[in-house]
Amino acid sequence: MGNKIDLNTKIKMKERDILRLSGLDVDEEIDVYDVPIGGDDYIHTIRCGNKNKEVMVLVHGYGSTGLMYFRIIKELSVKYRVYSIDLLGMGMSSRPKFDYKNTQESLDFFIDSIEKWRIEEGLDQFILTGHSFGGYVSCHYAKRNPNHVKKLFLISPMGFTNYIDGRKKPNVPKPTMFDKINNRMTLKIFKDKLTNCHIVQKMCLAGCFFKSYMKMWLNMPASISNITTDFLILTFKRPESSEKALFLFINSDYDAFYPLEEIVKNFEDIPVTVFYGDRDWMDSVGARSIADQEVKRNDFELIFIKNAGHQIAIHNPEDLAACLLK
Repeated sequence: MGNKIDLNTKIKMKERDILRLSGLDVDEEIDVYDVPIGGDDYIHTIRCGNKNKEVMVLVHGYGSTGLMYFRIIKELSVKYRVYSIDLLGMGMSSRPKFDYKNTQESLDFFIDSIEKWRIEEGLDQFILTGHSFGGYVSCHYAKRNPNHVKKLFLISPMGFTNYIDGRKKPNVPKPTMFDKINNRMTLKIFKDKLTNCHIVQKMCLAGCFFKSYMKMWLNMPASISNITTDFLILTFKRPESSEKALFLFINSDYDAFYPLEEIVKNFEDIPVTVFYGDRDWMDSVGARSIADQEVKRNDFELIFIKNAGHQIAIHNPEDLAACLLK
């Protein structure tokens, strides 16, 4: 019998297989490494593009990894020195104990870790791009560290619209069967504060169902669905950590306790572009409100990407990359 392959080795093998799908040469054009940020902690990093080019940092969504930008990093590397990172406590980054009890402490956890990573990598100013949960974290990072962020790209950001002050929510279409399943899953997840790691590791039957559910939720092309879902499931078998922050950032209606809308309105020197898919389920009311203001802001742009849902970098990488390259 051969030697048993440990979990981290399996994940690295899958990561390498997926990086090959980027169109870049994994050995010659991509660097994959861990950046120490103090103690036993480190940020897993994927880097490509010439070192003399403008820097773009990519931050992934909830329970995901920086690898999920694999369909656009080749195009971005033509113009940028690209860094795609795994948030601390997710993906292949270290998994410190996460026992924070409030929103600000949880935000500090992510903001401070990204700042330590920036310093360790010797970066000064860069374009910051965040998807969903990563968009939420990226915007708060930019608020705290405006001198280091040249421009902010928010891709279907979580928690943008401010509903704290009683703004009425728009009417929604009649839910499909998948919507009903998703709504029931969401309520259960938030009620019991179930992370992806918990579901996969401690709820066997739910874990088996979870893989099929993820395929539906991610709605990836069939050619990449299995390999990417298998990869993510493997990462969910690593120790539970910062995924628990989700329940301190938003409620089960995806409304943020510290919405991005007010932050973006008050940015003075950071241009912001917000993207949504034309089939996106993420709330875009706040972004539309800023875009529709009578006095237009030259430093704010709202773009809807055609033929895309929430996973824009997966569904329509060509159009998204083209916009990020302008």
